Amino acid sequence: MPAGDHSQDVGVRGKAVTGLPGSGGPQGGTREICNWIAAAAVADGKPATIVDYVPVYASPIGAAFAYWPSV
Repeated sequence: MPAGDHSQDVGVRGKAVTGLPGSGGPQGGTREICNWIAAAAVADGKPATIVDYVPVYASPIGAAFAYWPSV
């Protein structure tokens, strides 16, 4: 293993142990969460049109479908 190359060091634990660059952006959240945060900021205070609600029996939540008309 070349000096400074930690990509094969299996004894190390923690973040960035692969030697690959980090993903950047917020840590501790998925890209989908980042998209929902941005969408919520854009739609904040604007009335939505509810299209449908589908109860999901395998989960405590359901699925709602809505859209925000352009302003």
